[in-house]
Amino acid sequence: MITGSKVIIREKSSVDAWNDYAWETDPNGLLTVCDEGIIKVLGFKPEQAIGNPLISFQLLAKEQSKIRAAMQNDQFPIELELNALTADKTKQMIRYTIYHKLDEEGQIQGFRGYCELLEAEKKQATKKLPKKQHKHQHFLNKTNNLTKRTQKTYPSL
Repeated sequence: MITGSKVIIREKSSVDAWNDYAWETDPNGLLTVCDEGIIKVLGFKPEQAIGNPLISFQLLAKEQSKIRAAMQNDQFPIELELNALTADKTKQMIRYTIYHKLDEEGQIQGFRGYCELLEAEKKQATKKLPKKQHKHQHFLNKTNNLTKRTQKTYPSL
């Protein structure tokens, strides 16, 4: 694990209810924070993702070029639908939502966002998803809660 990396542990009911996972990177784009939702989405433990580059973790070369181009355009927030490989080597369509991660002075310190399993939306019609116009606020609320839980779990970080 890289220095300052964190695994965020969700309550069991929360992991089962959501088909996504939140993450953060350092300024170099290496994953430093990942929650346990990645187990359900890609079949990996958070520790297996941490330290890997966001733009290449479980993405095919074609998909890597899409995410790289979108991030270089610097038009944030970014929302992309990409095929990712699961731990058992099957493809899953994942929606990547990417924001800048800013420090207290507003300087960019990396990226933060979440990855959502799209196949599950079709299978779980009963799960209520946030309305499109409220989606970004939903994410900000979710990551703020993630940050608060992280600070409680790791007060020295």
